[in-house]
Parts: sequence; structure tokens; C-alpha cells
Amino acid sequence: MASTETPERILIRIRKLLAVAEHPNTSETEAETYMAQAMALMAKYGVERALLADEGRAADVVDVSEIELRAPYKVEKSMLLNVIAMALRCRVVTSRRFCEADGRYYQIARVLGFGADRERVTMLFASLVVQMFAALARTPVPYGVAAVTFRKAFCHGYTVRIRERLTAAERHAAKEAGVTSPGRSAELILRDREHQVDAEFARRFPTARRGRSYRRSLQGAADGAAAANLADLGGTRLSGDDRRVLTRGG
Repeated sequence: MASTETPERILIRIRKLLAVAEHPNTSETEAETYMAQAMALMAKYGVERALLADEGRAADVVDVSEIELRAPYKVEKSMLLNVIAMALRCRVVTSRRFCEADGRYYQIARVLGFGADRERVTMLFASLVVQMFAALARTPVPYGVAAVTFRKAFCHGYTVRIRERLTAAERHAAKEAGVTSPGRSAELILRDREHQVDAEFARRFPTARRGRSYRRSLQGAADGAAAANLADLGGTRLSGDDRRVLTRGG
């Protein structure tokens, strides 16, 4: 059954919890408590927007948003953005862009997908970057392990676990939605949307390729995955200032 809340109200609820999740005074226990509700809310919102668009009751088109990836750990941030986007049926390509105003190159990630999904990707990425590096800062580097290797592995483990959690939440929301009024299942509608995104991505970015990999510490990956289990992905708590993420597009 569709939510009686407006999309704007749901997004406000999501932003409120994300702001609290990023706050240094939020305990790990609190984050874990709100985790299930947060994930469900974000996934349900995405499914409902997709169903409304499929029925012609809301406009939602495939377009591109841009996010600037800033140092340090640009590779790790790119990996996190990619897994969030894939789980939410979007695709990402990164490139360098020269800014004549300050004579510098910037790393820009272009997120392609339906508007409602790109909106969710942007919110989640802004929050999870903060949460990931806060968790990393709290985790000591084990004796005998190179700090850089451990930290990169931590980010990898965190990212993999986030992908698993988001994918599970999206699947559950689709199953819960069941069959829509035209007789098509929510899962079929979402699959059709993803195929449209893939086709448009291939058309716009025919030369896009996979990024590089690196050696990882197994301990770092395990610690990162454990921290990701406690990451908050949306919900219903007090609001705070949104984190600054450069976004453009429809």
C-alpha cells in the first residue's frame, strides 16, 4: 500500500535521521536501533516513486547529477558512491574536469538514473561518507599492519557491507509492494527501469570502464564491514544541517 505521506515529508524524515547519524554524539547502539527502519523508509520511498511514475501519476525521467569527489581517499569515496548507485538502480562514471577560474582539475562523478533514485543516491552518499570516515577514525590500526593498507581495506569492507544492506532493503521493499493496479509487479517495474538506465548509460558513456583495485588488509576489511553494520541509512530523528555535496541535474 502506498504511503499517505507526501514525498517531501518522507524526504524530510530521511534527512533528519541522516543528520543525527552523522553527529559525533550519536552512539553506535542508537545507529543500530534506527538502522532497520531507516533502510526500509528509503527503499519504500524509491519503490513508491517508481510505481507512481509507471502509472503516469508522477514525472520521473533518466538524467544525470554530478558529485565532486574530494581528497583524501578519492578512490574509496568513488567505490562507495558506485555501490550505493548500483543498489539504487543508478550508474556512475567519473572524470577529471578543469576549472579555468582557479586553474585546477576536479574529480567529478556523474550519476545517471531516474530522478527519485539519484536523489536518494546523493543523500545517502553525503551521509555515509561522513559515517565511514568517523568509524575509521575510531578504529585503531592493528600492530604490524601498514596504516594505509588497513585504512583502504577498512573502506572496502565498509563499502561491501553497505552494498549488501542496501540491496537487501531494496528487494524487500519491492516484494512488499506486490502487484500494482495495471497488473505488473513492482519487481518487474523496477527491473524495466534499471534496463532503461543501463541503455541510456551505454548510449551516453560508451567508453566507460571499471576502475582500479588495490591490495587489502583482511583485518581492515572485517573492521570496515562491522562498522557498516551500524551505519544509519535514513529515518525519523532531529534535523541538522545538510552536508555540502555538489549536485546538479534534474
